[in-house]
Amino acid sequence: MPDILSWSVGTEVAIGRRNTLVLDVSGNQIGLAHGAQLLDLRSITAPAPTPLNGAIPQANGLTGVDTAGKALKGSFAQYSGSFGYKVKIAGNLVATFQAVVRMNSTGLTARFVPLYGLGYSF
Repeated sequence: MPDILSWSVGTEVAIGRRNTLVLDVSGNQIGLAHGAQLLDLRSITAPAPTPLNGAIPQANGLTGVDTAGKALKGSFAQYSGSFGYKVKIAGNLVATFQAVVRMNSTGLTARFVPLYGLGYSF
């Protein structure tokens, strides 16, 4: 397993007695100390033409090693932000509307994720 440094920072700002704005930023630094396994897109060409039609076959694909056969290692970061709004509807009933937004294109994360909900405290 690669080493991961996860962090987040956020704040809530009250706007009047019933409204609140929410802002969070979070990140993951993966492979910072020991490195993480990386993949590289590479084309591989056959050493000689095929006897059938003289064409040189070529394949494209992902590999985890460099041209010398050494494993590719490195680090990368993932960043996202969460922006939201909370409103006190009535009594102890609160509605929440948020969106998580990807801030870079590293990793398998959605660009935009809407979140909404109702909460009630007793």
